[in-house]
Amino acid sequence: MKEQLNAENWREYLIETPQMDFSDPEVKQFIADIPVYADSKQQAIAIYQAVRDAFLYDLYHLDLRRKSLKASVVVGKKRAWCVEKSLLVCACFRAFGFPSRLGFGIVKNHIGVEKLKAYLKRDEIVFHGYAEVWIGGGMEQMYASFRSEKL
Repeated sequence: MKEQLNAENWREYLIETPQMDFSDPEVKQFIADIPVYADSKQQAIAIYQAVRDAFLYDLYHLDLRRKSLKASVVVGKKRAWCVEKSLLVCACFRAFGFPSRLGFGIVKNHIGVEKLKAYLKRDEIVFHGYAEVWIGGGMEQMYASFRSEKL
């Protein structure tokens, strides 16, 4: 079971990692375009919406190589799948000072597309990515997969 993010251990979820490379120039430019708010909840929403809406959700082009699963690679795309979007949103949260980490779950195919079932060879998405973010003294889960017009 995953360790609960809390006030004692949150600092480790602020550091830059090889995958959450928020000091990369392209990631920094993406971050610079996110509106800045004094209220932490508003800021978290702005970060989430920026990543959610910047990329079309597309899980038919999975690249699981370590060198491809980096915020600096994702930010240069027009399409991204849930893990890629979650990776980038975590990098952005960390750059703004919000402790964050990747989370993974198994979800039933809620899209209902036969092509997806054939591609995955099952009707479950086995490691659906999301972000866990420490906001205002508590942990929140954020799912940046689908752009707002898809909701």
